[in-house]
Amino acid sequence: MAAPRLQGKVALITGAAGGIGAAAARSFADEGALVLLTDSDADGAGALAGELGDRASTHPHDVTSEADWQAVVSWALAGHRRIDVLLNNAGVFLAAPLADTSLQQFRDVIDVNVVGAFLGMRAVAPSMSERRAGSIVNVSSVAGLVGSP
Repeated sequence: MAAPRLQGKVALITGAAGGIGAAAARSFADEGALVLLTDSDADGAGALAGELGDRASTHPHDVTSEADWQAVVSWALAGHRRIDVLLNNAGVFLAAPLADTSLQQFRDVIDVNVVGAFLGMRAVAPSMSERRAGSIVNVSSVAGLVGSP
């Protein structure tokens, strides 16, 4: 039997409280990774960490905040000395007619889905570059590929 593909890896997963993030966290943990779960829904991430046991830990996280990114990366590096994988998964979808969408609602979507991913990549890049190792995976749902009325 082959060794788990992510044995010994440290994976930071944003938006881990549900959906794609939670499924990815379960899969990563099954493949041997230590998963660091972040989400603005701290209770949801905590419930998943409880399910995954000693393979998971959590940190509350607003991906639109530079200070939160600094805190999360510092927490990860202090506890594990490295981040092998960043799964930039946090995302939101606004199902509203264009004419009824406020500029602030639009900016909120862009801040989470685009700015949050940028801040994450920028936050982990120095430690990955220093180690000359690491993977960054940016996730999008099908909503990013197809139009809607």
